[in-house]
Amino acid sequence: MVETARLELQCPIFHSYDEALAMEIVQFLLDAKREKHVVWNHFHSLAWPPSFFTSEAEVDSKTPIARQGVVLFIIDCRSIEHARVLLKLLRTHLLKLYRSAGHSDAKFSVFLHKGERLDWVAL
Repeated sequence: MVETARLELQCPIFHSYDEALAMEIVQFLLDAKREKHVVWNHFHSLAWPPSFFTSEAEVDSKTPIARQGVVLFIIDCRSIEHARVLLKLLRTHLLKLYRSAGHSDAKFSVFLHKGERLDWVAL
């Protein structure tokens, strides 16, 4: 068993052309791995049509709950410290990326898990 950390990142998808945002995030993760940010692995859900949705209540309690399509990224890092450094860099990149796409009010959810990695081998 090896100590590991997992980042779960939910990025909003507003339109089909926002698939490019997901691909920019993938490229960021590939670059981070190449630059030795100790990203072991990452995968993501389909960008369009969205497979996952998040809901949030509107300010007015009489309006319906809004559903927002999201792309789910799972990013495995060597340790919780590496995940926090990566998250700080990723946050800066995401805000700039979404702002340039006209989505300055985009909301992101991040879950950070610390655990142990178990690799199984079929015999």
